[in-house]
Amino acid sequence: MAPVYRFLLMLRNGEAADPPAFLTQQRDWRPGDVFVAANGRTFRIVDTDAEVEAAGMVLFDAIWTVEPLEE
Repeated sequence: MAPVYRFLLMLRNGEAADPPAFLTQQRDWRPGDVFVAANGRTFRIVDTDAEVEAAGMVLFDAIWTVEPLEE
């Protein structure tokens, strides 16, 4: 069974994105990468923060700042 990576999604203004999390089997994501969330919305990664333990978010592998892309 392949591992599942969990990423918390935040908008630039600090609000949670919709959906607020992204699960994937791919680990290596970088700013500029584009992904489609479970609800079909497309986002671009603006920034990543792997210091989730300090933020008390141990259920996630990283926090991503994202921007929604127009459909």
